Amino acid sequence: VVSELILTASVLKSKFPAVSDERHKLTLAMEGNMNANDFAITRGRVINFNENAFRDTERLQEEYQKLVDDGWFVKGTNYKAIIHHEFGHVVADVYGIDPLKIACEITGLDKMDTLQFVKKNLSKYAFSFSDGTEIISEVFADMSTDNPSEFSHEFYNKVLEIIGGVKK
Repeated sequence: VVSELILTASVLKSKFPAVSDERHKLTLAMEGNMNANDFAITRGRVINFNENAFRDTERLQEEYQKLVDDGWFVKGTNYKAIIHHEFGHVVADVYGIDPLKIACEITGLDKMDTLQFVKKNLSKYAFSFSDGTEIISEVFADMSTDNPSEFSHEFYNKVLEIIGGVKK
């Protein structure tokens, strides 16, 4: 699992090169003192994975799937989407992206209606912070699936446009 996390981070880093440079490295770490309900937490360019959650891959997938089934996480994702989700936070931080602003532009709705839209069409977790900070992360998680939503495609392409990357 750790090898997969490193490989995925490397692939994502190639699409978003500013996340890591000589002075500021993208760092993946295992943390033992994390809240049991958290799979991972990102602080700046450091993605900390809950070592207790990642200790047993089968159990990790079971717990993650329960949250997908409840609509808390994006439909169609599995535990492998965690690195994509957390990487979305890094991208937002490094590139100064306002996820709620982008989401409002795409939906054409005001902030509250946009949050309701992402709750219904992306995940409950994307709705969970009123400033929209989880939207980009859940979009990145959705983009790791075989069938990302039209909203996620538009959002992701808008992010790539902002950073000067190649659209997907």
